[in-house]
Amino acid sequence: MAPSPISCFEEWQVDTIHYTSIAVCALSILGSLLIIFSYVLFKSIRSNVRFILVNLSLMDFGVGFANLFGILYDYGNHLSNSSDPSSGVLNHTAQQVCLVQAFIALLCTHSSIIWTILLSAYLYLLVAHQRSTHTKRIFLSFYFFGYGVPLLSSLWLLLTDRLGYAPYNSAGWCTIKGTDTSGHNPNIYVTAVGYDMWIYLSFVLVPVFCVAVHLRIRDKLKIPDEAGLSQNAVERLYCVHYKFLAVPAIFVLLRVWSCIVNIGLVYGTMLNSNSNCRLLFAFTWLSGIGDSGQGMMNGILFVFLTKAVTSSVQRRICCCRKPADTIQRSGSSNGYRISDADEA
Repeated sequence: MAPSPISCFEEWQVDTIHYTSIAVCALSILGSLLIIFSYVLFKSIRSNVRFILVNLSLMDFGVGFANLFGILYDYGNHLSNSSDPSSGVLNHTAQQVCLVQAFIALLCTHSSIIWTILLSAYLYLLVAHQRSTHTKRIFLSFYFFGYGVPLLSSLWLLLTDRLGYAPYNSAGWCTIKGTDTSGHNPNIYVTAVGYDMWIYLSFVLVPVFCVAVHLRIRDKLKIPDEAGLSQNAVERLYCVHYKFLAVPAIFVLLRVWSCIVNIGLVYGTMLNSNSNCRLLFAFTWLSGIGDSGQGMMNGILFVFLTKAVTSSVQRRICCCRKPADTIQRSGSSNGYRISDADEA
């Protein structure tokens, strides 16, 4: 069986993982709330892109809250056999709490990943192909994939007893059990289908869509007159087009660590030894940051580093009534707006 933090890590290592994860969860909750509140308070930045981002932030809030609760509940103090803490078997009450927390965390995590893919795909349709993206059909399909598919996946994991306390592959919260019912044999199929499949899919789709958007905007900036862009629109696109390279880079950097832990513990034996405790500690610490950190990074990227939002805040603080500038692509018949991408 893979080493657990209780049997492998020193006390300062466990504390470092927990305190870091608590801080990241709290900041992720804050970042998600900032995105949601900015959408509610400022009508000038409301767009379909921003609405998708709000749905993503709701799920990031759920991830941060569920993981924070899991850490603060401290499942290690609710083991049924305190003389054998490495067993990871919880008492009855803690087990029920664990299942609820793991279900919410996995549901929100899967949904957050899919909404990230949908956001990048929507931006690709909006900017690269200039297709009409205001139909109800598109958003109905988004709701199905963004909420329906994660719900079905999480219910399958819950009803088949795949969720539980797995301290060796998380920062202390309940998640997918990486072993079978005996607790000794790695459960590769469940880990791959229940979590890693969505991550690997996003590792391909999110960079492809975002890089395509970046390249399309770069082409427009080379020939602004032919693209029908005003000087103001050009200036705004210069500020925003590099964001579409930052989004996939940040996403991959956040999510890759839990995949490495799963590869080392579930799919192979790289970390399945007490001699590799330092390596396991590093990856567990990083996965604790990455698994809960998307709301924090999105808050920085889409609130503090988005001019449309900061300008709206400044106008509200200064009590100015000047309406927000709206930059539209002249001669467009499908309602494509440069500001939609900028307000993301």
